[in-house]
Amino acid sequence: MKHDFIVNNINKILLFFNILILDIYTKYWIIHNFHLYEYKYIIPILNILYIHNTGIMFGFLNHDYYISIQYYIINILTIIINYIVWIQFKKNNNYSYLLIFTGGIGNFIDRIYYGFVIDFIDLHIYQWHIFIFNLSDVSIITGLFLIIINKVHHTIRNNNI
Repeated sequence: MKHDFIVNNINKILLFFNILILDIYTKYWIIHNFHLYEYKYIIPILNILYIHNTGIMFGFLNHDYYISIQYYIINILTIIINYIVWIQFKKNNNYSYLLIFTGGIGNFIDRIYYGFVIDFIDLHIYQWHIFIFNLSDVSIITGLFLIIINKVHHTIRNNNI
């Protein structure tokens, strides 16, 4: 039974490991090539800025004074959410849930190993910095976007709009 799952989902398994390895590698590279809060200009809308995110995605709830209680709450919530997403992936067997699960695992590894998430992609328009995030966050947002697009497409198709 497990063998069938692996054989039938080899592309998804490869995608999972490729994204996870790329995420881990980029974070490792940032840690070993940048000092905390150091930034490097890349192009007019993109910098690399190395930060520690003790909060949730995109730095929400990122406050050091919450770290002790918040750390455990976020880790418990991450485990629950990843479990729910895994169940959805197994039920629906699509890339959307796989991307969300992969990103969740990537950030969870950081939380367990470092006690925070490594963020470094800084998108901005002039002085307005949108968010600082990482490849796991990109994976999660891409998966959510694909779910939304799929739901909209399904609704339009079923309502003949």
